[in-house]
Amino acid sequence: MQNSWQEYTGPVKSYIAGHPQISITRQSIAIPAECKQEFYAIFRRARESIIEHEYRLLLESALDLHKNYLVIEKKIARTQYNPNNKNTLSGQSPVRKFTGRVWKTLQDKLNPAGFKADAVLLDSVSAEFINDPLHVISKAVYDPLFDLLQGKTDDEGFRKTAHEKITSQFNALFRLCYAKWIMLNICKMAEMGEIYSASSQELSTHALLKRTITVKPAKELLPTAVKTGSINLDYSRRMHALSTVDFLIYSKKYEKYFGFKTLFEKAASEIRESQLSRKSIPFGSVDNVLSTNPLLIYVSDKIQEAVLVADSKNFYLPDLAIQVQCIGTNNNKQEFDGQPVEALLGSYIVSTPGSSGEPVGEALNGATYMNIGYDANQLMPLLERIKNTLSPAGN
Repeated sequence: MQNSWQEYTGPVKSYIAGHPQISITRQSIAIPAECKQEFYAIFRRARESIIEHEYRLLLESALDLHKNYLVIEKKIARTQYNPNNKNTLSGQSPVRKFTGRVWKTLQDKLNPAGFKADAVLLDSVSAEFINDPLHVISKAVYDPLFDLLQGKTDDEGFRKTAHEKITSQFNALFRLCYAKWIMLNICKMAEMGEIYSASSQELSTHALLKRTITVKPAKELLPTAVKTGSINLDYSRRMHALSTVDFLIYSKKYEKYFGFKTLFEKAASEIRESQLSRKSIPFGSVDNVLSTNPLLIYVSDKIQEAVLVADSKNFYLPDLAIQVQCIGTNNNKQEFDGQPVEALLGSYIVSTPGSSGEPVGEALNGATYMNIGYDANQLMPLLERIKNTLSPAGN
């Protein structure tokens, strides 16, 4: 990093100086309408220049993820998801819908190893990061740069605060989206058959308040898995009654159901008495561990055993847990900033593709380090654990 970023912030300051009608003080910001478009174009360019020149490693890592994510998305889905139009691929005609046996027969003919999903539906933040990483990463500089212009901080304070925000935001988004790349490749390698969703009830603020003041806690039935055409990762930010997997697939290769969880959210209710045999542990013991949003994979020959992640009291152990290391604050080494998640068949810590230097730290609590990069074949040891440990589904 340079000692000063004045080279990048200079054009913004010059523009303000040349337009006295713009008023930016510690107390307020006033940019006249006739100046807004040009000001914010220069402001955006300053932010993006910082990322392009000072954080090239992060940007290149994000661009590699963009390229490789699109490759697996095309292999597993019939159309690329456009977050601005959920029914169409940008520039192409609407997606044709097929249902029932006609659709399944067509899918099997087109892709006998496992049919394709209609689409992979991403949340807007992940979709934007994958498709326009420069713009998304540069958003971290937005508030610090305004603080500099308002005189709330000096050049060194601005650089330090922006650096912390850039690395923090990048790591959170990269780990989440890279985990999705891993997940989609596992679906492909497992020869994805049918797709299911099993969402629990979404709770409003009023419903949450009502549950808080109720003496007897609410208990919920396990959601029923229903067939769907798309892999839905378009998360709701509201709390749910139960924490369930994002979606499930039936693996033709392993004759099992796979449930995937990529962004953990807490549950508000307990589950009713059930016949679930999956091992659980108190939720409080893993609350902090789950804040890093590991990829959790649940595998069973019974679909109901692969649905539930957690209720308000218990966390149901996944068969596999995959956590992605972050790129450290020195911008060239990798770090693992948490405890590995306990999993029935194995917990894995995956190094970040494209970063320089060796992974930092030691495997904890039996977790295994893996260097996968973008070679999907490196995921085979995980699938072999499933093949060799769990019995196939009964007919």
